[in-house]
Amino acid sequence: MHLTQLKNDYNRVEQAVAGDAGLPERYVVALHEIQGLMQPLVAEDASEWVSRKYRKAYTAKEKDERADSLCRCPSRRCRLKNGKLPYQLRRRTSQFTDRQSPEEQLRAYLKRHPEAVVIDEALDSLRERKGEIARRLSVLEHSLDGYSEDDDPLPSWMLPEDYDETHGPDASQSADDAEAQEAD
Repeated sequence: MHLTQLKNDYNRVEQAVAGDAGLPERYVVALHEIQGLMQPLVAEDASEWVSRKYRKAYTAKEKDERADSLCRCPSRRCRLKNGKLPYQLRRRTSQFTDRQSPEEQLRAYLKRHPEAVVIDEALDSLRERKGEIARRLSVLEHSLDGYSEDDDPLPSWMLPEDYDETHGPDASQSADDAEAQEAD
């Protein structure tokens, strides 16, 4: 699924949640959880997300916490092996510019440098995140369709672990902590 389609789906569900004042707070919280998953891919520059993924893998490799090589190419001058993310992946892009989408960028780089294990992992992670966003949007939309005051079909896994029905999300966790956790 393309990020533009996910954004359109999100906007549709957001309007449905906002348009129904009788919905419990749980639905707004579930929508915010989805927004948190989307944030690194659409609101901020997606290259930052790719860069964080790379830095995390490179740091793990340097600390011997990662067994796999970052790249399996034979070049000793490979930027990925030497702690540098290639320019093609660092340049400022967004799904909503005329440039390539983050997924297209990663695929294009892998065509030129197929041994780049860490980039393949980032592409897999991007696909998984998009799949999780699509799944959560679908569940939330179906829950909205089936909601009545007598029957609330929203599953609890759609809410943060620290969500308390009587008080809402735990106020002790900052938005920055939640975003950093979701980025990984």
